[in-house]
Amino acid sequence: MDNFLALHPGSAREISEKADGALRAAEAEVKKITQAKGVRTPENTLDPLNRAAIAIAEARGQMSVFSASHPDAGIRAAAEKATEKLAAFYPKLYLRRDIYEAVRAVPVAGLDPETRRFREKELLDFKLTGVDKPAGVRREIRRLVKRSVKLGQAFDRNIKDDVRHIELKPEQLEGLPEDYRRAHAPGKNGLVRLSTQYPDYRPFMQYAADGEARKKFSFEYLNRAWPKNEKVFKELLAVRLRHAKLLGFRDYADYVTVDKMSGSAKAVRSFLGQVDWLTRKRAAGDYRTLLARKRKDDPEAEAVGAWESVYYDNLAAKEHIGFDSREVRNYLEFKRVKRGILQTAGRLFGLDFRRVASGGRRMPKIRAWHPDVEIFNVYRNRKPIGRFYLDLHPREGKYGHAACFDVRPGIKGKQLPEAALICNFTEGLMTHEEVTTFLHEFGHLMHSILAGEQRWARFSGSATEWDFVEAPSQMLENWAFDYGTLRTFAVHRETGKPIPRELVRKLREAEDFGKGIWNRGQLSYAALSLRFYEEPNPRRANLVKINEEIRKKYGSGFIQIPGTHLYANFGHLNGYSAMYYTYLWSLAIAKDIFVPFEEKGRYDRATAKKYAEAILAPGGAKDARELLRDYLGREWNLKAFRKWLQK
Repeated sequence: MDNFLALHPGSAREISEKADGALRAAEAEVKKITQAKGVRTPENTLDPLNRAAIAIAEARGQMSVFSASHPDAGIRAAAEKATEKLAAFYPKLYLRRDIYEAVRAVPVAGLDPETRRFREKELLDFKLTGVDKPAGVRREIRRLVKRSVKLGQAFDRNIKDDVRHIELKPEQLEGLPEDYRRAHAPGKNGLVRLSTQYPDYRPFMQYAADGEARKKFSFEYLNRAWPKNEKVFKELLAVRLRHAKLLGFRDYADYVTVDKMSGSAKAVRSFLGQVDWLTRKRAAGDYRTLLARKRKDDPEAEAVGAWESVYYDNLAAKEHIGFDSREVRNYLEFKRVKRGILQTAGRLFGLDFRRVASGGRRMPKIRAWHPDVEIFNVYRNRKPIGRFYLDLHPREGKYGHAACFDVRPGIKGKQLPEAALICNFTEGLMTHEEVTTFLHEFGHLMHSILAGEQRWARFSGSATEWDFVEAPSQMLENWAFDYGTLRTFAVHRETGKPIPRELVRKLREAEDFGKGIWNRGQLSYAALSLRFYEEPNPRRANLVKINEEIRKKYGSGFIQIPGTHLYANFGHLNGYSAMYYTYLWSLAIAKDIFVPFEEKGRYDRATAKKYAEAILAPGGAKDARELLRDYLGREWNLKAFRKWLQK
C-alpha cells in the first residue's frame, strides 16, 4: 500500500494525458452506477462514486502542485488547463438527475454512521449544485461554474506572475539586518534591487528606517496584479452572484456559507460584530502607542501610515518591552528551524519522519517536480502512514505565498495520503513570523496525513467544514512561542547557545503588543471579502470605494497610500471567496482547543493523543462541532478567545 505517486512530469503532454486518464476512470465509475441492476446499495452506487472521487482528487492534487510550483512554464500552463478540465467534473456530475436519484435510492436503514453521512453529504452537494432545477438552468449553472474556475485561475495567475521590483540606494537599507544587506548588494548601477516577494518585502517593512522607501515599496506591493485583476475580479463576482441566484440564494455569500459551521452570511456578520466590539478599544490603544512612538521621530506627526505600522510596532515593542526582533533572527537559521519543526511535530504526534533516499546502486532515484523539493515518509509505530513534500524557497514562476496542498487522499487499506508544503521562506536567518507560518502550514500537513485512513475520499485529510479547517494549524502556532520547544532548535548562529528564556518571554509579550491592531486587520479583511460577495451589481461596483468603506469601519485609523488596490492581489478573494472570516472564526476555536494543552502541558501525552484522535484523525467524517465536543467534552465557546483578546 506504499505505492506513492511519481511527481516529476516530463512534458505538458504527460500532464494532459494524466488528467484525461483520471477523467476517463471517473466517468467509467459513474457509468457503473447507471448500469447497476436491482436494489440500490452502497456497493453498486456509493462505492463507484467514491472511486470516481479518488481518481479526480488524486489528479487535481497533482495538478495544483504543478501549476503552483513546477519550474517549467509550459508544464505550469498545462497543469492549469488540466485543473480546469478536472474542476468541471463535479458540476457536470451533480447536475445529473439520474445519479442523484440513484444515490437517494440507497436505503438509509442498516448503513453505518460514516456511510450514512457520505450519502447525506453527496445529496446535499447535488441540491446545492442545482440538480432539482430545470434543464436550461442546469446548463447555465454548468457554464457559470466553468467560467468561474477560469476566472479564478486568471486572478491567481496575475498575482503570481506580477513580481515587481524597486531600486534603492544602499543607504536606504539602513536598519535592515546585516545578513539582509549582504544578500542585497548593489548592482552595476550602484542601486539595490528588491522584489515584492516575501523574503525581500517583509523584513524591509519591519526594519527599514527610510519611511519614503517603505512607502514606495508598499505602493508596488499593494498594486500587484492591477489593473489586470480589476476586470477579472468584477467578472468573477458577477458570475458567482448569477450562480447563487439561480440556486435561490440572495447572493454568493449566503450560498457559500450554507454548508459551513456558520451556516449563513448573517451568522458571519454577527460573529464579526462580536470581534469588532472585543477589539475596538484595544486597537485604539495600540494605535495611540504607535503614534506616540512616531512623534519621537516627528513631533508634528498627527497620524500613522499603513506603511509605517509594522515598523513602529517593532520600535515600540523594542522600547516598551526591550525586545528587538532582529535579535531573535540570530537564533533562527533555516536548516535548524526545519529540523526543529519536524522534531516538534514528531514528538507531539508520536511520528517519525524519514527523508526518502535520493538513489543509489540498488535504488532508483526518486524525483519530485524540482531538485529543491525534499521528500519525507511518515511512520507511526514503524508503520508507514503517508508521505509529504517540502518546497520551501522562492523561485521564478512559483506560487508566492505559503500553503499546504493535498496531493493524494488517504484511503484505508488502499493508498496512503500525500501532501506538499509550498512556501517562500528565507534560506538564511528567518524571522519569527516565518517560523510561525512554517508551524501553521505544518499543522495543515499533519491534518492531511493523520486523517488519511478514511473509507470515503470526501472525508480524507483536512476535509472538514471550511471555517474549521484553519483551527488545527492556528492551534499549532502556540508551539512557536514555547521556550521548551524553541530552545531545542533556536541556536545562536555564532555562539551556538540556545535562545534565552528571557528573550522568549519578551517575544511572547511582543506578540501580544499590537494584538488589537492585528486582529482589526484580520477583521477588516474578513469584512471586505464578505462585502464583495454581497455586492448586488459587481460589474458597476466601485471596488476602491468599497475597500475604503470597510477600512474606515473596521480599520485602526492608519493612513492609506492613494492609488493602491489591495483587492487586486488579495489572493484569498478567489479561493476563499466570501469566507476570509474563516481565519478569525478558526482562531477563536483554536484558542479553545489549546486550553487543555495550556493546563496540562504542551507535550502532555494524553492530551496530544486525544487531540490527534478526536480532532485530526476523523478528517471530515464528523461535523466540526461534534469533533470539538469529543475533544473538549462540551460545546466550544468564545471564552478563551475573549480572554486572549483582552489580555
